[in-house]
Amino acid sequence: MNQLKVISHNGQLVTESREVAKMTDKTHAHLMRDIQGYKQILDQNPNLDSADFFMNSTYQSGTGQNYKCFLLTRKGCDMVANKMTGEKGVLFTAEYVTRFEEMEQKLQQPNDLVTGYLSMSEEDRAIAFFNSQKEKKQIEQQRQEELPYTNFGKAVSNSSAAINIGAFSKLMYDEYGIKLGRNKMFQWLRDNGYLIKSGRERNQPKQQFIEQGLFTTTVTMVSRTEGDVESVTTLITGKGQIKLSNKLISEFSVSKQRKII
Repeated sequence: MNQLKVISHNGQLVTESREVAKMTDKTHAHLMRDIQGYKQILDQNPNLDSADFFMNSTYQSGTGQNYKCFLLTRKGCDMVANKMTGEKGVLFTAEYVTRFEEMEQKLQQPNDLVTGYLSMSEEDRAIAFFNSQKEKKQIEQQRQEELPYTNFGKAVSNSSAAINIGAFSKLMYDEYGIKLGRNKMFQWLRDNGYLIKSGRERNQPKQQFIEQGLFTTTVTMVSRTEGDVESVTTLITGKGQIKLSNKLISEFSVSKQRKII
């Protein structure tokens, strides 16, 4: 059984519904449905506040999309545990009680950093303060340097639009100065095993990379004197753009924060 994570949220100790779902061997959707039912019952009673048990919240997936979840207080965990029977119910109860108590004790302890800082000599305190400010400045500088790439990654990952190879080549040049024209980009994709090298399906993505969500294709009909023929266009998805740009950046030794304006 995994260890339950308990955090302080707006001055109240809570755990997230995804954590509870893992602990209770339920799907998150199933647990969300159960909690929604509990909230509806609690909200019908004027003497009870469902927020004392469950709070609406969201989490961000790896794709950058936000999804609903709940934050459970200790009372909320009590309610979930009361609906469980057998060994799972016993183990879940033992786990959440232990983790909530540990966090309560931790919050009651004096802050070791503050205590240590106050116990320093005036000279050591000045040095510690200087070092902390220096570290903050370095972190902020790094964040500013990486901001162009971060914004690019967020924009691409949140976009459902797929682009053709020529547009991707231009994007790589505009963002990172990687000089690979359309034809050279096709060659690079073939050499790296993403596209089929020869035959009627030349320059089309391999099935494994379509299944991974890196590429897609569009088919159009072209009218010719000998009859209509299919024309297949290879497109790179948002997910594919991020993966391929990382590989290109690494291969061509381009700094991620470099951005040509």
